[in-house]
Amino acid sequence: MIIYLALLSSLIVTFRQNIPQWQSFLFFNLSVCLTVFGAYWYLVAPNGWQKFLRHLYPLLVFTFLYEEVGRLVLMIHPKYFDGLVNRLELAVFGNYPTIWLEKLYHPWTNELFMLGYVSYYFLMPTLAIALYLKNKIKQVDHVMLAISIGFYVSYITFLLIPVEGPHRNLVHLEGKELVGPIFTPFAKWLIDTYGIHGGCIPSSHVAVAFVTLLLAFRFYRKLGYILTPFVFALCVGTFWGRFHYFTDTVTGLLVAWIAVWVTDKFLGKYPVQPESLTSLSGLKK
Repeated sequence: MIIYLALLSSLIVTFRQNIPQWQSFLFFNLSVCLTVFGAYWYLVAPNGWQKFLRHLYPLLVFTFLYEEVGRLVLMIHPKYFDGLVNRLELAVFGNYPTIWLEKLYHPWTNELFMLGYVSYYFLMPTLAIALYLKNKIKQVDHVMLAISIGFYVSYITFLLIPVEGPHRNLVHLEGKELVGPIFTPFAKWLIDTYGIHGGCIPSSHVAVAFVTLLLAFRFYRKLGYILTPFVFALCVGTFWGRFHYFTDTVTGLLVAWIAVWVTDKFLGKYPVQPESLTSLSGLKK
């Protein structure tokens, strides 16, 4: 987090002429750093809620940093790069994938993929809490670091390549409305209310969801099988719901792979044993 906030603050200072009240963002970043450092040193109890927060606090911080980057999307470039993404997808597919998918729209298929999309909000806590309850603290830290890298790489890329997404840029081509009884309107409300205008590539939803799935299979295989259909539906749901381009989903998967790879390199290759190896070692005893 410190590296990310230092890099973000450097960009803010560099492009301050494009940011009204740019000093307030520096103050916010400093406040986050001091709060996290203070809480980290205060939460030293070996058990209880203090230990829980000490290891899972990043889940609380991501939301605030997401909101911040949403206010800074155009600080480097004064325009969006949707035209570039659209030209790429037209060259590859000969059509706009999100528009072509209208042929397959049905309230129940919409509900299926939008359920996957909104499942994003419980995927990370589910794995982290499950590992914590099994007292796999090193694995929790491994997951938190990988997820953090996934988020921070996504946030910086939002600033480097701001993209509006098909639900804004291709709305004039839409011929069929995305409808459904429960999860579809809920997903659309979430995007309209809390989504970043310009923060599409890569899909941070896909990036951190896939990180979660990869590490679930490594550290808690049974849970990995449970999460798989949700993550698959989420990946499809990002462009099915027109929230992202297909390109955003692919780049999100790439960011996930990078995040896991960097985490492994930083902590040492498999610093904690995957569940399958742990089980085998237990059998040998």
